[in-house]
Amino acid sequence: MKKIGILWMMAAAIMTLSACSSQASPDSVSLTESDTSAKSSSAAQNSANKKEKITTSSASVNTPLECNVWGIAAKYCTKTQTYVNVPVRITNITRGEQAETLVKQFTSKSSVYSYQAAEKNVEWAVADYEICIDDFPVDEGGTDNTITAFITGENGSEITVGDKLFSTSVIHMSNGKYEYDGILKGQLAYKIPQKNKNYVIVLGEYEETQTFFSEASENKNSK
Repeated sequence: MKKIGILWMMAAAIMTLSACSSQASPDSVSLTESDTSAKSSSAAQNSANKKEKITTSSASVNTPLECNVWGIAAKYCTKTQTYVNVPVRITNITRGEQAETLVKQFTSKSSVYSYQAAEKNVEWAVADYEICIDDFPVDEGGTDNTITAFITGENGSEITVGDKLFSTSVIHMSNGKYEYDGILKGQLAYKIPQKNKNYVIVLGEYEETQTFFSEASENKNSK
């Protein structure tokens, strides 16, 4: 009888240990899943925080870049009071009525610019661009999305309408925001003779680093 009692006690102890193990198992699985979720979230955040890898290309007024190719241009830095080179690219060019609408919308809210209708055989154009300021020194106020811009003829020549010289200035359609890093988007508006795509957008201050873009180059490559 004593042996039977001992055997019953041993069986009860085994069953108790088994029950405890079974109850602990879900907690163990839960912790593992939580750790995995945290690691995945951390990895995703680290990936999102990585800077975009930008490869820039050299250009000249005779060999301008096409849209969506990064170049290098000088942007004025208020912190150092010097010009600092930044990656910049033109991403899209809009012309005609759509561009005119964009200019009207901007100038209607601007205290600096007023709308002027395009002359005969001339139309408005709007160039979308991006600037990367990840390595650009900024003070406490940050920096805006503006950069010096010019319009010139093909190979740096004068633009003409018929037998007359044509000159145009650039409107920076800035959003007025100041940032500290990342890629800033902006728009440039200018008048250009209708159907004329043989011109060059120059970005960067005169006698500083400049880069060049051509609408004609983009159209040749998109065919």
